[in-house]
Amino acid sequence: MLRVLSLSPLATVSGEKKDISFILNNQIPLPNDLKQKVIEDSSLKVHLSIPSFKSEVDVNEESKKLVNSLENNDELTKETIGEMYVNELIKYINKIEFNNGSNALDINLNDLSFAQKKQITEKLPLSTNTLILSYINEIKQFETKFFSLDNNVVDFSIDASFFTV
Repeated sequence: MLRVLSLSPLATVSGEKKDISFILNNQIPLPNDLKQKVIEDSSLKVHLSIPSFKSEVDVNEESKKLVNSLENNDELTKETIGEMYVNELIKYINKIEFNNGSNALDINLNDLSFAQKKQITEKLPLSTNTLILSYINEIKQFETKFFSLDNNVVDFSIDASFFTV
């Protein structure tokens, strides 16, 4: 909508100029179960939500620093890809509740530094990460509805070039 209203309703889609003003009419309410979600896995609860623009920008800046710290693209290792994966998870996590019966601990990730968020997120079990990823995928699937014209998804990537005429 920002692109259509501020620059032009014409955008390059698959190498052709297309009118994407239909996006303005695709105002689909976000279901409550996607706005926020609590997943439970073993002795923990993870509170998730769609990231704010600030959270998105903050984590993307950290990811950019990581990539810029590499001497060349050949250094993009499994470890770096793993760090990028963790960074993506961080965007969606608000709070983690640990409870093993006798001890309980609530951690509000919004009160922590990026390094602390990363350290905690890296310690989450793989099964929890899978549940978080499922939530992220639900959101991504919902987003495609905004780019649909007559139930056909218009395939275009949103990158810096999308916001130029």
